[in-house]
Amino acid sequence: MSPTADLCYIKNRKMKAIVTGSLGHMGKPLAEELVQKGHTAVIVTGHIRHSKRQNMNKSIKEILWNQFGASIDMLINVISNCPDDYFVTHRRFYYIAFHSTIFLAYYSTIPPNDFSPQLSFTQKEPKDRPKEAIDDLIPDKDYSKQEIVDYLKQSREKCKQLIFGLTDEKSDQRFKEGDGPNDMDYPILEILLYNLRHTQHHTAQLNMLIQQDTGKHMEWSFRAGDIINGE
Repeated sequence: MSPTADLCYIKNRKMKAIVTGSLGHMGKPLAEELVQKGHTAVIVTGHIRHSKRQNMNKSIKEILWNQFGASIDMLINVISNCPDDYFVTHRRFYYIAFHSTIFLAYYSTIPPNDFSPQLSFTQKEPKDRPKEAIDDLIPDKDYSKQEIVDYLKQSREKCKQLIFGLTDEKSDQRFKEGDGPNDMDYPILEILLYNLRHTQHHTAQLNMLIQQDTGKHMEWSFRAGDIINGE
């Protein structure tokens, strides 16, 4: 085929073009011109890409909540179903439950300086702590099982709102305790994952204690809301 014939062939050949960009500027006129000449134009705009990104962000939030919520549900479940006499007399169980409850609320507070615990405690030196305590945060009184469960449920909702309220702007926030060498300074997503790990760690300890001491097996949660009322 001669060069002239090649050129005529290209001019007469129908094309399928993908046009990217804003419909209000170059994209729309170019697409209209292609269609008028018998070609097919597929337009990809920033709105489509933005929509896909929004859907992905929504999915990530749902996945994170499904697993974090499940971890909290298991903590609520093991404390709720603990025999009343065991909760009162088994002090190690009690102190782990209290510790887990306080720190779930604390790690869900951004900035952490705004944290105001619903269940009060006092920081004590090692010599002043009960032997069963697991840290220096000693409750100011013996809180009932219901008081602890109620606080956990409030923190559950707080954590859920934190996750689903995440935006591009809020993702730049940090959980920063201070500037000391041992102070935590985490991006918001990392403190959420840290909080999840911390909650599940102590939930596993409580489950182990219950099973060893009473033979009672606690239910596993696959996703948020499947073993307690909630979503």
